[in-house]
Amino acid sequence: MHIEKNMVVSINYELSDSTGKIMEKTSSPISCLHGGFDGIFPIVEEALQNMKVGNTCCVLMEPEDHFGGYHSELVRVEARNAFPEKLVIGMQFEGGEEGSKNMLISTVTDMLEIR
Repeated sequence: MHIEKNMVVSINYELSDSTGKIMEKTSSPISCLHGGFDGIFPIVEEALQNMKVGNTCCVLMEPEDHFGGYHSELVRVEARNAFPEKLVIGMQFEGGEEGSKNMLISTVTDMLEIR
C-alpha cells in the first residue's frame, strides 16, 4: 500500500542540524493526515507521497521550507538582568503582552558583554 491523500500516516523522524548533530528524535511515531491538511511540513509530505510502509527517506529542509527565512527586524536586544542567572545560547522563553492570546517564543542567539 502506498501513501496517498486522506491516509493517516505515522512516522518516526530524526531532526539534525547541518553538521549532522541530532537535535530532535521521536521516541514513538507521530501521526498526521496526508494530503495537504497542514499536519506536517509540505516538503516532508511531498517526500512521503507514494512511499510504502517501512520505507525511509532523508529530506533536506531550508528555512523557507519550514519556519521561513531570517528576519532581522524580529531580533531584539534585551538587558541581561531580564533573564535567569544561568543563561545559554539556544534557551527559549515564552512571552508577550499580558492577557494577549499571541504569545511569542524568543530564542537566545547571542550574548554580548558591554562594559
